Amino acid sequence: MTNGLSMEKPLEPKWLFYILSFLIWPVGIILGIIYMRKTDPDCKSFGKMCLILGIIPIVLWCICIIFWVGCGAVGTAVS
Repeated sequence: MTNGLSMEKPLEPKWLFYILSFLIWPVGIILGIIYMRKTDPDCKSFGKMCLILGIIPIVLWCICIIFWVGCGAVGTAVS
C-alpha cells in the first residue's frame, strides 16, 4: 500500500524543487543523491540538476568569505 507518493519519477513541479534546492542547499544535495541513484534518465537528470543547485550556494558562500577576508574586513585597521 502506498500513500500516493512515488519516487519513480521526478517530483512535480520541477522548478519548485530547483528553487528549493538552491535556497536550502542540504535539500538539493539529498534530492540529488536520491534521484541520481535511479535508473530512469529523467530521474538522473533531475537529480543532477538538484545536486548542482545544492552545491552552487556553498561555492558562492566560500567565494564571498574569501573576498571578505581578502579585503581586510576581519578587523585589521589601516594605518
